[in-house]
Amino acid sequence: MSIGVYIWGLSISTMLALATWIFVIFYIDPNESGIIGKFFFYTSFFLFISGFLITVLVWLRKKFIGKNATAENIGLSFRQGILLATFLIIIAILFGIGYLIWWNALLVLVGIFLIELHFLSKDK
Repeated sequence: MSIGVYIWGLSISTMLALATWIFVIFYIDPNESGIIGKFFFYTSFFLFISGFLITVLVWLRKKFIGKNATAENIGLSFRQGILLATFLIIIAILFGIGYLIWWNALLVLVGIFLIELHFLSKDK
């Protein structure tokens, strides 16, 4: 699959996830629907933000390191986009339940950073 087809497919999937997230925001009340509504909200938000971040990371790599190197680093962009989206979702969940304090966010960031370091050391 060429990098253009990958980016177009990812962009379309991200737009569908955005539409789903907007639908959940406007039509599902988390207070009435309980845990299911919150699950749909966080899941659709995760899909949207991960697709957006992966698209941005691929675009940045394509712009700064060239098209050929970008094709080799698609997996790296995908992993880093997923990890950044996971960080944002955990922060949003902590904020939603009232446990977001700066050191909690720092601990989550360190955990995500350690996971990325593990994968980077494994790749070499």
